[in-house]
Amino acid sequence: AGQWKAFEELYSQGQARTIAVSNFSPEQLKCVQEHHSVTLPTVNQMPFSVGHGNDTVVADNAAYGIVVQAYSPLGDGQLAHDETCGSIGRKHGKSAVQVALRWIVQRNVTI
Repeated sequence: AGQWKAFEELYSQGQARTIAVSNFSPEQLKCVQEHHSVTLPTVNQMPFSVGHGNDTVVADNAAYGIVVQAYSPLGDGQLAHDETCGSIGRKHGKSAVQVALRWIVQRNVTI
């Protein structure tokens, strides 16, 4: 509770342009909304890549007006050599990396 209040004070004083969080679950977002309703985070940074990421994570965050930002969008580099992404890419003149990043963007997740 004290940490969030400190974030809100920094934000209200103009010392921070936004408040972002990392790996917040829907339950944690609900807690922030219910107990600290002045300012909600604008971004929730979470692991999100092809084959990794909860199917409801974007909708869960959007319900609070929060954008999901993918970290490890290439699965620690593994998707650069992924056969499925590579096969799709070859059909469209793109690399496996481009396919994997496009998959994220098409789900309204930032990179």
